Amino acid sequence: MGSNSWKKGKIRLKVSLEFIPDEPKIKEIESPLDDIRQSIN
Repeated sequence: MGSNSWKKGKIRLKVSLEFIPDEPKIKEIESPLDDIRQSIN
């Protein structure tokens, strides 16, 4: 079991946190386009 003994070293831990806001509803995305469509008609 000599090969399985503990070795000295360092531990590097990378943690990535990313905040992703909820996507707005599809209706809110289409509303500017609806305004353009109404102005064209």
